[in-house]
Amino acid sequence: SFVLGILGPDWAPATLPLMILSVVGIMSSLTSPAGSVFLATGNPHRMFRQTWVMAVPFFILLVPSIYYLELVGVSLLFLAVAVVSLIWVLHIVADILKFSMKEELKMLVMPSVAAAVMAVPTYLIGVALGPTALCLCVQIAVAVPVYFGGLYAMTKGGIVAEIRELIHSLRRK
Repeated sequence: SFVLGILGPDWAPATLPLMILSVVGIMSSLTSPAGSVFLATGNPHRMFRQTWVMAVPFFILLVPSIYYLELVGVSLLFLAVAVVSLIWVLHIVADILKFSMKEELKMLVMPSVAAAVMAVPTYLIGVALGPTALCLCVQIAVAVPVYFGGLYAMTKGGIVAEIRELIHSLRRK
């Protein structure tokens, strides 16, 4: 409804693909730091190999996805590639850092719970205010403190120490 309210009814067919691609964006943001891990540990070839192994089936399935399911099909193809890529990258990083997959998945619990907590008021604001630019601004203004407040509560304040350490490390450079 946000797309319709802001961009108009001509954009109605793009609503579902945009929803799917927003999930793809979240998954991509989870895998993007892995590139730095691969470089820092002297394993850039693993990321290169993973990228190519994911790209080949993507390009093979791209034309049938466009032909049969159009924009939704391509969005679903991106989603499938993002899911497989996330699982694969988590496995590679766990192997490089000598973590078990269980430990790695455990690290994703807190941000995932904070995101879920953040989604509730964001959704309710969207329902209450409807698809307007004001609604988007209010959602962002509420989502950020709710997310970090959730992290603060789950880490018992430890996130503050981590942010301070990050700021101090940036000042030293």
